Amino acid sequence: MLGCLKAALSALVGLVSANLHAQSNWLPVHHRYKPVYDAQAIGNRGLQYQSVVVWNEGTNDPDKRGWIVTGQDENGVRLSTDYGATWTNPRLAGMFCSRMAGLYLNTDDDIFVAVGDAFGNTLAIGGYTGLYVGDSSLLSAKRVEGLVHPDNSRAFIQVMNGAQAGRNINCIARRPQTGGLTHAERPIIVIEQERTDLVADPISRIFVWLSPDNGATWNMVRELPVADYATGADGIFQVAVAPNGDVLLMGQKGAFRSNGTAENPFASAPTKVYPASGDQVVSSGYFFGGTATTPSGARI
Repeated sequence: MLGCLKAALSALVGLVSANLHAQSNWLPVHHRYKPVYDAQAIGNRGLQYQSVVVWNEGTNDPDKRGWIVTGQDENGVRLSTDYGATWTNPRLAGMFCSRMAGLYLNTDDDIFVAVGDAFGNTLAIGGYTGLYVGDSSLLSAKRVEGLVHPDNSRAFIQVMNGAQAGRNINCIARRPQTGGLTHAERPIIVIEQERTDLVADPISRIFVWLSPDNGATWNMVRELPVADYATGADGIFQVAVAPNGDVLLMGQKGAFRSNGTAENPFASAPTKVYPASGDQVVSSGYFFGGTATTPSGARI
């Protein structure tokens, strides 16, 4: 009996494996100039440069679990509500930045956050850049005004973005809701990477911003040493947050883990966890396992 059961399970696994290889179930999550996927047409000029790709973090509404928002060079934000099969342009009235550096969408929290720069940004058109906040309907987003650095210079006016860096970047993240956590225990984290030289685009300063109240207010909680995190235009590429609130920063110089509290993960300076010595590019990574009260593992 046991031998027959093993044989049946082996056959089932083989059948599933064969079907996965035989069928074209995997499609590129890619912007297309046609409303429906066409294998012969994978985008055109101005539509191929994805700078940010994020899933909806909300899970309560099964009809919205397949939502994806992406940021493009020169084309702002695109939305798919069907796991990438079709794409639309969300209205996002009031949002004018085009070269994206970060996106976050959570329909459970009814929040949308974006950070972006402007194509051909100069100080004359700096009004298009910024940190924007809206609700999850994606009908509008408003730029957060009045944010300044410790030297009283305006924040989010010259933002390093995916197009300038030439790679996918997402500088926004949040602790997942594991049940009963307040907004303050799940602050929205935004990494601002300022580029001062608009021609050569080196990252000149890096700031950490937190919102303890679902995007209503923002606080700059730490400036990170550029020499530790960036070389030229390459700095922090991705941010991940574990269920217990630990934060992982990944980028040009390696991976760094936070040392603070859930309310302020950057109360103390992050610790470099990879590589053990020297520098190594880490393009992406994620936490796995763990709970709201126990640490998670990390893969990069």
